[in-house]
Amino acid sequence: MSDFDRPQAHDTNRAAEVANTAQDKAAEGAGLGGGKTAEVAHTAKDQAANTVNEATAQARNVIGELREQPQGQSRAQARQLAGNVRRLADELHEMSENGKPDPTAAAAVRQVADSGRQVASHLESLRRGP
Repeated sequence: MSDFDRPQAHDTNRAAEVANTAQDKAAEGAGLGGGKTAEVAHTAKDQAANTVNEATAQARNVIGELREQPQGQSRAQARQLAGNVRRLADELHEMSENGKPDPTAAAAVRQVADSGRQVASHLESLRRGP
């Protein structure tokens, strides 16, 4: 039998050492991978919490804006109505003073004009709101 046909103990030991080293490195890599996985999971959890907080804040802002819009619209409409009522009251008052000398009609028109001014003042006070 030649030297090539005989298994050599040295080669067998070397192969075992390489196998053990490879196994150790694989275990070490798995340990590092597990640590990195935990770190990535923690970072993802933090980012998800930040995203939820940001989305919640934005939703609150949108809800606040939606609540303010109708109030702003109603104030604008009350302001417009108050202006219209005040103009009508002023016209009625002018008619009562410049119209035909019928004291009963003039008094009634003046009373309506005064009531209109009160309504306009009330509407203006409502539009200022809280």
